[in-house]
Amino acid sequence: MKKLIMLAVAVVCVCGVARAQSETDQKGFTLDAWLQSSTAGRKFNAIDVTLAPGWAFNRTLYARVNIDGSYGLWNRGGSRTWNENLSIGPAFGANLCRLGRSDATIGLVGTVARSVSNKNNNWSYAYYDLGAEMYDDRVLVGLGVRHYDSFRKSIDGNRTTFYVKIGWKLFR
Repeated sequence: MKKLIMLAVAVVCVCGVARAQSETDQKGFTLDAWLQSSTAGRKFNAIDVTLAPGWAFNRTLYARVNIDGSYGLWNRGGSRTWNENLSIGPAFGANLCRLGRSDATIGLVGTVARSVSNKNNNWSYAYYDLGAEMYDDRVLVGLGVRHYDSFRKSIDGNRTTFYVKIGWKLFR
């Protein structure tokens, strides 16, 4: 799964570089924020609050650093437990197409991040995700898949989830 996600990120970046040759405007600092909800059925749900400063290289390619505050809820045999965590990692994306003559854009983004919370936390992981994002001026919506590679087996091990996110382009 990790290799598939990394291959998809590489293909997106190569395609974006080829397309970016003709579009050189809109460079600069970006700041995005969003709320993301992911699920792996009834056994696991997570909510992430993310702040992502980044840099737009041109109209097509961008990189950012995702800083996620995550809250995980596990349901095991009728008992519920939860943990919170902080993770940080780079994300690379490419805006693949515009919708008509508007500023609405659809693109792909790939992220690799690692939890940096207290080492005594039971929920310690790295994650890999690939998602599609659409934004129009300031509103951001997205869908994707995320794989959690758990460092501790005390909370059900590795898992793959699907997510939905909604957020805002705070600065561009």
